[in-house]
Amino acid sequence: MEPLRCRDLAPGDVMLKVIDNTLLSIGIASLQALWMAAKPHIVHAGVMFDKTYIIEAAREGIRGNDLRVQNKNIAYLVYRCTRPDMALGAANCVKMLFDIHQRRTTRHEIKIGSKRWRWKTGGPLSYNLGGALKSLAGPSGSASTPTEMDDLLTDILEGKSRPFFCSHYVVYVFQFVGVQCRLQPSEVFEDAAATIHPSALAGKLEANPYFNPVGIMLPNVR
Repeated sequence: MEPLRCRDLAPGDVMLKVIDNTLLSIGIASLQALWMAAKPHIVHAGVMFDKTYIIEAAREGIRGNDLRVQNKNIAYLVYRCTRPDMALGAANCVKMLFDIHQRRTTRHEIKIGSKRWRWKTGGPLSYNLGGALKSLAGPSGSASTPTEMDDLLTDILEGKSRPFFCSHYVVYVFQFVGVQCRLQPSEVFEDAAATIHPSALAGKLEANPYFNPVGIMLPNVR
């Protein structure tokens, strides 16, 4: 695959994290392999807001990271939506959900001696660990209807808790944006978003006419 830098990325690009040497990454890959996933080395997913910031569902909920700083040492496979309107819509959607989560998140800090500890609580878009583990059983069910997707967004806007895990978040966003582009959610991804783990998402992107592989971003090459 073609090596990429940030200048080669575009808003709405889907970023698939490749396994690294962290315990969390190894653990996810091992679980996916145990459940016979086809691409267990793909352990996380996010969507680009612009050329440098990735929006992703992680342990503190929806967060934004700079590929040149926090995520500098991570390798990604990159897929791009073949419809520019959907790609731009996805970039705007992930940023909107990120802003909603951040506005409702409480930041905490304590200082003991010379050390400071900072953490966050709250926000409607917490990380769905249970859902991530359950998704290892593999994609299943039907994609939500447009009405169900609108209802979920309404809950989020009203501050109700609607947790996501990484690939769940990516799939929901593109299904939702697809509806705005006059597609059915099932035309974008046929399965229920909450049942698609990162490895399954990688396989689905390969076979999806709405996405093309762009290349690979190597660790520490930005």
